[in-house]
Amino acid sequence: RVLRKNPSFAFAAIGTLALSIGANTAIFSVVHAALLKPLPYPDPQELVAVSLSVPSLQSRFPTISFRPTDFEEFRRSNRVFSELAAIRERNFTLTGGGDPERLYGARVSANLFPLLGVQPALGRTFLPEEDVPGRERVVVISHDLWSRRLSGDPDVINSLLSLDGLPHLVVGVMPRGFLFPTGKQLHPQIELGPRVDIWRPAAFSQDELQDGLIGFNWGVVGRLMPGTSPDVARANLDVIARTIAEQLRAEVPSL
Repeated sequence: RVLRKNPSFAFAAIGTLALSIGANTAIFSVVHAALLKPLPYPDPQELVAVSLSVPSLQSRFPTISFRPTDFEEFRRSNRVFSELAAIRERNFTLTGGGDPERLYGARVSANLFPLLGVQPALGRTFLPEEDVPGRERVVVISHDLWSRRLSGDPDVINSLLSLDGLPHLVVGVMPRGFLFPTGKQLHPQIELGPRVDIWRPAAFSQDELQDGLIGFNWGVVGRLMPGTSPDVARANLDVIARTIAEQLRAEVPSL
């Protein structure tokens, strides 16, 4: 109950994995101290936030967020996470049914809600096939937005919301009090709103996947496989880290 009343404290309690990309090595480390506080999700000790750390940039940026291409590499190649999900801010303007309203939102991997172990109060969360360009105009909304703007309409599922002038299909409503990061809780470089009203699939575009060195703007949350030890996690993730380090050094030899 305390964590639900203080989401900032609660999400800060999620563990961290830091990827260091140095001149000769790239290493993940698991910070156990951050895992001591219980979270209102199943098996919270398995939840971690993941960030990159580049030694030559640490004086200005102790850690940096992910590029979509790096996230896809981790999701494809790792053997220690049961799930990895990406998160980025994405705000919308809601029109129709009242005055226009600016909504605080997020683009998220379709698997984020199952990763956290949270079920919607109404409807469903995202399908994998909706997490692709051209299929992403579906949304999950917060309980607060549903109650406040949509009058708690029980028939809201499969209705349309006009967001930025485009119709979006409502597929789910999250439970009252659902915990989600706000502000810079997830990562210092990623600033979500003071609340999250609405979620839409990440659906990385080809441009985002080819952003090079300007695409470090995604937070990543993962669930470690049950019983995964720090040494096992480190050994597996170091292999992926080296691959990314080589790619980055090819693009920026000074790293």
